[in-house]
Amino acid sequence: MFLAGLLLWIGSSRLCAQKSGTPVHHKGQQKGLRPPSHEKAPGLYLLADGKKDSVVLRWVPSTDILWKMGNKYGYIVERFTVLRKGKVIPGGNRQAKLLTPEPLRPWSKQAMSKLVDKDEYAGVVEEAMYESDFNVQMKSESPKEIMAQVEQSQNRLGFALLACDFSPQVARAAALRLVDRRPVAGERYIYRVKIALPDSLRQTIVYQPGVTMLGPEEAFLRPSIQDLKAQFGNREVALSWNQEMLHGVYTAYNIERSVSGGPFVRVNQHPFLQMTTSKGSEKYAYYVDSLTENYLPYAYRITGITPFGDVGGWSDTAKGEGLSRLEYRPFFDSIFLSGSGNSAVIRWTLPDSIRRQLAGIYIARAPKNQGPYADINKDPYSPEQREAVDPLVTGNSNYYRLRLVQKDGRQISSLPYYLPKADSIPPAIPAGLQGVSDRRGIARIHWRPDTEKDLKGYRLFRSQVEKGEYVEITKGPITDTAFTDTLNLAFTNPFVYYRVIALDHYYNSSDYSAPLSVRRPDTIPPMPALITGLMRKDTQVYLSFLPSPSDDVSQYTLYRYDKDDHSREVVAIFPAGGRPDFSCTDEPAAARLGSTLVYEIEVADSAGNRATSHSGELFYETGFRRPVRNLQAVADRDHRKILLSWTYDLKGVDKFILYRAVDGRQGFLSYATLAGNTISYEDANLHISNTYKYKIKAVMKNGIESVMTKEVIISY
Repeated sequence: MFLAGLLLWIGSSRLCAQKSGTPVHHKGQQKGLRPPSHEKAPGLYLLADGKKDSVVLRWVPSTDILWKMGNKYGYIVERFTVLRKGKVIPGGNRQAKLLTPEPLRPWSKQAMSKLVDKDEYAGVVEEAMYESDFNVQMKSESPKEIMAQVEQSQNRLGFALLACDFSPQVARAAALRLVDRRPVAGERYIYRVKIALPDSLRQTIVYQPGVTMLGPEEAFLRPSIQDLKAQFGNREVALSWNQEMLHGVYTAYNIERSVSGGPFVRVNQHPFLQMTTSKGSEKYAYYVDSLTENYLPYAYRITGITPFGDVGGWSDTAKGEGLSRLEYRPFFDSIFLSGSGNSAVIRWTLPDSIRRQLAGIYIARAPKNQGPYADINKDPYSPEQREAVDPLVTGNSNYYRLRLVQKDGRQISSLPYYLPKADSIPPAIPAGLQGVSDRRGIARIHWRPDTEKDLKGYRLFRSQVEKGEYVEITKGPITDTAFTDTLNLAFTNPFVYYRVIALDHYYNSSDYSAPLSVRRPDTIPPMPALITGLMRKDTQVYLSFLPSPSDDVSQYTLYRYDKDDHSREVVAIFPAGGRPDFSCTDEPAAARLGSTLVYEIEVADSAGNRATSHSGELFYETGFRRPVRNLQAVADRDHRKILLSWTYDLKGVDKFILYRAVDGRQGFLSYATLAGNTISYEDANLHISNTYKYKIKAVMKNGIESVMTKEVIISY
């Protein structure tokens, strides 16, 4: 909240001076802005702004005591009609119309706190009015200057008044603003604001009420700011403008900036306040802005903020570019003799960032390295120029220097460049061209260096096909014998090809080297396989698929995915081959019964890229479960019983049903129902010399039953 307080603090004392100072009278006097007739006496200072269909009133108490009285007892606003259609109304200045049936008081602390969420300036007024401690913390590049301002203007009134200047809503909440919404066209009024003091204080608190006169058509003057200047430096600009005629009109300013002809954007986060304490103490206001980059066209404009929170017209724009110190050593690309040998062709290249800093270019020639050098051009070459011709080459020894002249007049020269005799013999073809590409597509190419003394450099060329067109990728001669290239991995051809040539200082070039092939890394997944069939018969799942049409497939992997427990298992692996289709059979474990299965075919190529296709969902259910295992019966004649035991490893068993038959006198009958976690049973309902037969089945919790076991026979 006190980010806004940072700026408010700096300008608080200046605000008080503006309120007590006499507003400037411009040509075409703005009648709605009236200086108080009691400038040196305690009082309420009143400003008005005509809006045709309304009149905005804005007032300030000149002392802290009056402000506290107004906050406590409220303000009374009256209107007197003194002119109607150009005629004076007799006694109009004595017939008051009350605009505040109840005294206008500041909002409560609770209401002000809610306003803080919508308007940051409300926090300043809230703390100034209602908090026992009023602290504003801030950062500044000049602590001594800020402390001087704090010592001079640390009072709550200054903070509150400045916050009200920037926000009409906050001014209304502080009871320092009122809008008369029923003025009549052609009438002029006297407005008067006074504090609703009780009778007991009227003799003690002596002050002058705020008084002004205007009609609804008389608007508050908002002149455009004149004489905006911009002084550009290294990545910064200092703006200045004459504010002497603006005291009492504008409380603060907004600054906007345009870059390279783009839209204007505000650069000050909060209204900018010049640190002045009274009118005339500082004729000019100053603002310093940082530039993101030099040698770009910048334009600035400013506007003022009135005590009503409105803005005035925009100033004229101030334009320019940032200037930096030139830290660059120029050099020639090449200098060579023409066919006649009487003139020299001189070429150079400058980065765009350097050319934008230049006013011109000169080329100087000397017979010796040490000079003296004389310019071959009387007028400077344009910063855009890249080639010149020296028509007066003399002798066999010529040295050249390239000299750059910056816009601010500073200069820097290249090292001397020697122009030898003419040479038509090209250098040898570069040999030993080699290269390799990594997985990311970074190709590193290198070759053996040539040994010619006049070698200027090399140019490297690339083609996507061996006998296709080769395009230079070095963008000019390079002196290194190694180059790093980035391959386009979206291409499908497996190789990329390179050739290199050598050049001397006269741009004699060798023939192309033999082409070098570099394998492009394969990052493109193969085409997926197509699943053509999926069905279940009993416990078997039959699946078929068409292979991938890609020619670099290494193998196929078939997976089974259980959507219920999210498990994934390898079913089969097939090598790549010429088969037109594949088919296989899967028998999931019995534990998968009742599960929803999905089959996946993963295709892998020789580079390790993979593509996966999925089948539809298959509900794997046969309607029965495998029989209980290891059903055994043992006779315990000592204790007159038969001990039964079994095993069953399937989960979800609800119960076991045991069946028994005796001798053959009857068939199997349900004999006992046992809990799902039971694995044994003792049968004591026996008779000697009988033969007993047993069977058992499991019943799952979902009602599905297992196959009945084979009978177990025991004689007792």
